[in-house]
Amino acid sequence: MGMRIRIACCSLVYRKALRLSQAALSKTAVGQMVNLLSNDVNRFDQSVLFVPYLVAGPLQTAVITWVLWQHLGISCLAGISFVLLYIPFQGCLGRAFSKLRAKTAALTDERIRLVNEFVAGMRVIKMYTWETPFANLVDNMRRREVRKIQQTSVLRAVNMGMFFMSSKLVLFLCFVTFALLGNTLTSECVFVSMSLFNSLRLAMTLYFPFGVGQGAETLISVKRLQKFLLLEEQEQTGALSGSKLRPKIHNCRVELQNASASWTKDSAEPTLQNITATVKPGELLVVVGPVGCGKTSLLMAILGELRLTGGSAKALGRIAYASQEPWMFTGSVRSNVVFDSPYDRERYRKVIYAAAMERDLTLLPYGDRTLVGDKGVSLSGGQKARVNLARALYYDADIYLLDDPLSAVDTAVAKHLFEVCIRGYLKNKIVILCTHQLQFLKSANHILVLREGKMLGLGSYRQLMNAGIDFVSLLEEKPAMPANAEAVLESRRGSHGVDPFDGSPLVEEVYAAPVGSEALDAASPGAFYESNLSLAGSYDDARSDIYQSMSDLKGGEAAAKQPVETEETRSTGSVKGRVYWSYMRAGAGP
Repeated sequence: MGMRIRIACCSLVYRKALRLSQAALSKTAVGQMVNLLSNDVNRFDQSVLFVPYLVAGPLQTAVITWVLWQHLGISCLAGISFVLLYIPFQGCLGRAFSKLRAKTAALTDERIRLVNEFVAGMRVIKMYTWETPFANLVDNMRRREVRKIQQTSVLRAVNMGMFFMSSKLVLFLCFVTFALLGNTLTSECVFVSMSLFNSLRLAMTLYFPFGVGQGAETLISVKRLQKFLLLEEQEQTGALSGSKLRPKIHNCRVELQNASASWTKDSAEPTLQNITATVKPGELLVVVGPVGCGKTSLLMAILGELRLTGGSAKALGRIAYASQEPWMFTGSVRSNVVFDSPYDRERYRKVIYAAAMERDLTLLPYGDRTLVGDKGVSLSGGQKARVNLARALYYDADIYLLDDPLSAVDTAVAKHLFEVCIRGYLKNKIVILCTHQLQFLKSANHILVLREGKMLGLGSYRQLMNAGIDFVSLLEEKPAMPANAEAVLESRRGSHGVDPFDGSPLVEEVYAAPVGSEALDAASPGAFYESNLSLAGSYDDARSDIYQSMSDLKGGEAAAKQPVETEETRSTGSVKGRVYWSYMRAGAGP
């Protein structure tokens, strides 16, 4: 039964972790979840064995007392009284076990959290040679944890000492009292009393203390599980529920009516206050404002991740979200872009072009089959941002929420992404863009200005200028555009200035360039490694490089290869004796 309870609790913790709201995630940590699954739930395996003795032990004591009274008379109470005094003593130990278990669990949570953070930031730690101070930090935390574990072990040692001592002491008290009362000991009385007291000893001095200790620790684990399971969950809204299975709708839109939202229920001031906006297909809403003004919170409210405290937020249609922090999973570039959607060659090619990834794919050793590594370790920040954007584009949604995808790329690429991707590829979609790139505001249909979670203005660029909102000084401070940036953009849009996505013959020529899966798969590992990996060069140069790559492949100079994941190595040998000796000495404590 203990195993079933443990498995059920693990399942509850897993499902709860997937439903936690953003406010609840700020109150917990990965270390606490790991500790719940690895330590707390294991208490049920032992507790179901010994906790029943908390009831069975006293009942067995009463029965044995009656039997001993028949053989020894009132003298049996001398030994039984010692056993009865053992019960309040165990109550005190139980409270001590509870306090130590609570402190140990908190220290374990903190240690696991630190270790997780250190492993995630191992590259930075190695780069700055911070191994020693961080190792000392973990070691100090572990010493504090071990100190509490040692105190718990001392209490358990007291229980075991009482177990081995109790049988002799109880018999001694009983027989001495029997003799002092003038009775004569017989073999019958001695052997019957010894067998009965031995039965009582197992129940009251071994299983009963174990039940007290395990019960106290299990109670703390239950409270920790209860606290975690009662954390706030995400509200089930229609924004994302079943969005993948829903067919596209024609009247898709985003509506915010006096929307106010807060990350926590007890927040004194809402994160967003009285936001009102409506975005329809073919419209671009640009959200601007200083850092921390609530741009990301606005997108979270539309997604249903942020709890509304007032008003309403509706998103009718399928939603694609490109987060500010790009996320990658171990796999190829193509698998990160396609994700779980079926592979469509033509759509994939358009997405690669719109996300300005063509030249990057020619530079990667295996094209779009290149493995990105854990968390995209083999890609630069700009490349990860564009892969993240391409994943959202490939989803082919109705509503696109883009959280500052232009900040991680250079100016030329940012202009390509805005003109070709946002204003071109997504021209018929609902696009909500959070950005600090104020030079693109004139091209937006609507501009939403936020400051401290409040809406300062909503309208077109000209309307906001007439309303007195000053964009001029901000636009004068925009980053300088490279001299050839305009030429780069024009070369990408076409020499005749046509829309790259209007189905013109020029578009067919662009998409006919060998940047699809076959060409990307066969890219030469030794070709095109230049110092500048950005798209600052002209698109014609990129296309000529691609054609050159194809000619090399046809000549057999660079055979297509499949990327191979580096397998973990394993060392073999014997462990020296001093290692075992050090382990045994460490077990004795400092």
